[in-house]
Amino acid sequence: MSKISLLTQVLMIVVAVTIAIMYIRPTITEIRSIEDTTAEHKREITEVSDVNESLRIKLAAIDDIDTSDSASLLRYLPDSLDEIEVMKDIIAIFAAVDVTVKDIKYAKPLAVSGSAESESETVIKDPLDGLAQHIFSVTADLDSSQLMNLLNALEINNYLLQVSALKVNPTETNNLSVEMDLTAFSRAILLPESE
Repeated sequence: MSKISLLTQVLMIVVAVTIAIMYIRPTITEIRSIEDTTAEHKREITEVSDVNESLRIKLAAIDDIDTSDSASLLRYLPDSLDEIEVMKDIIAIFAAVDVTVKDIKYAKPLAVSGSAESESETVIKDPLDGLAQHIFSVTADLDSSQLMNLLNALEINNYLLQVSALKVNPTETNNLSVEMDLTAFSRAILLPESE
């Protein structure tokens, strides 16, 4: 009987090793994969929390701006824009970096109440910031260095002008065809005159 008992023990060990290989090992691999995924999610949650904290601090800084300073900033914005003058300024900015404007179009701003006077009015009015947005669509052909110079000139100019959309496509002449929307701002509210 001892040979049968020894054979039974060997068979039990083989069955145990087979169970370990067939069931426990894949389970351990799956657990490790879940632990890795969990660690990655924790890392991403930490990064998102850091970004949220940074945004909270920046929003608190914005909220701490004195009301009189905000009012002073709005005083430097025009009550309304002369679209012809703005288009001339945009063309001058392009010309300063040796770029010729192929086409420039202006969309009238929406009324302050948010209702459009006609179907062609496509400018968005954000009621929270008190500014009317005036969008100018500009197209031009230029090379990559001119594009960099143009974006730099738009960034450092004294005009309150924002690049709100930019589409760049290569042309057959190894230049770039650029379509951009530039947004200028004007006040949509009137501030009381200080005495």
